Amino acid sequence: MLAPDVANASPPWCVLAIPKNACRELKRVALRASGHEPAGLRDADLHPLAQQRVGLSRLAPPDRIARLRSAPVIAILRDPLERLASAYADKLVSKTRPVEDRAIYERVHPGLAIDEAAERGVSFAEFCSYVCDTADADLDMHFKAQTNYLGEVEPDAIGLVPSLRSDLHAFAQRFGLNIPLPAEHLTSAARPYSGPPLANLRSGQLRALGQRPPAAALLTPELAARLRRRFASDLARLPEQRRRMRAQDPGPQDPRAQHQALPASA
Repeated sequence: MLAPDVANASPPWCVLAIPKNACRELKRVALRASGHEPAGLRDADLHPLAQQRVGLSRLAPPDRIARLRSAPVIAILRDPLERLASAYADKLVSKTRPVEDRAIYERVHPGLAIDEAAERGVSFAEFCSYVCDTADADLDMHFKAQTNYLGEVEPDAIGLVPSLRSDLHAFAQRFGLNIPLPAEHLTSAARPYSGPPLANLRSGQLRALGQRPPAAALLTPELAARLRRRFASDLARLPEQRRRMRAQDPGPQDPRAQHQALPASA
């Protein structure tokens, strides 16, 4: 949770910075709003600086409660299927993380040295099986359901990653806030793709081909259906999908998602 001390006498506001949901852009927005964004700030330095300067956790517990009661809370969510495909491309294809993703590699390559397993990698289909079979409490923060980050806080407004700039502008007008607007955010869902499905190629093969696959290359109908069941609570929170969700049955929510979905808000 980001809770900047906003300059220019603007009312305070809070925003949930959920991993893989334009998190870097939101942290820069919060730092800029508070006057704490240094020139030339590198991504490597962004996360610790945001935690120190604008993170809600920097405040004493009574001040945190007071801030959440007095300031509108904005949540930026993302289609969970596109988010998971992006996390796979970012964390398992573009690079290897033998320590953080050890459980995935050991499941797919039992008995293989972890560094070699990471180099071979896992396919998106294998990755999805791991995510669907694993409780949120045991998943990496980039892979678990977004509703885990909502906790006990009911957002006053929900925006979406593809419309990040326009949604923040609308929230600023609605609540009378000073929110510096980021650039338009282009997700992999917006990238056209007409090639063959890549869901069964392992990440090591994709890396060797120089591929960072978009969501459309990874999400087969079968995988999409399984992920819709796994992330039913996330889908229920997406504003533009609520009417669609009422018209279709995605199947029962997966019990491995160890949280209770909060009521959808406008």
